[in-house]
Amino acid sequence: MEPSTGLSTKGGTHVSNLTIKFAGTVTIDGEEAAAFIRALASGGVTVTADQTATVVDPLEDDVEEIDDSPEAVAEAETLAAETGWTLDLARSWVEELDAWTQNGRLLHELPVHAGGEATAEQMRVAAGRPTGKYSLSGFTGGTAKRFKRWAAATQGAEGLSLPITTVYDPTIKGRQRAKAFAIDPRLLPLFRIALAQVQD
Repeated sequence: MEPSTGLSTKGGTHVSNLTIKFAGTVTIDGEEAAAFIRALASGGVTVTADQTATVVDPLEDDVEEIDDSPEAVAEAETLAAETGWTLDLARSWVEELDAWTQNGRLLHELPVHAGGEATAEQMRVAAGRPTGKYSLSGFTGGTAKRFKRWAAATQGAEGLSLPITTVYDPTIKGRQRAKAFAIDPRLLPLFRIALAQVQD
């Protein structure tokens, strides 16, 4: 990061000519952003938001348009055949998520749009959760319970496994050990299509 700053005076008011250039990938969390703004404010700089800025939805798959042609569906179902999942079942489960909770939807959408795995921090940010001991509570446990009820009531779903699994950090004990959430690679194309179709 190569910051360059300058302050000019216009009508007795300090106007910031702050320019920040980033090289590579830079991640800044809410606390770091707040500290940065406080530092600017202490120097007499007024921070305002650029109203022309665009906020990118972390769930929006803008890399490519989803191919849900019959050929693509057949290929996805062939890949998922060993798991027992079909597109109809995947759509049914996604619709169940929509009728139930946004947490379950996030738990499935983030790994799919991320190409197979989403970090715990990405999940917190997308859900608007602060970092903390219980900041991810209610995602996997509640979704797993709902999945069991859905599978018991849905024809053809008996014996299916939840598409999303939790990736744990073995060096951490307790409730903070979840470090990522992943979808079975065999189910990735199928759920990409299901999520896109239900969303449409």
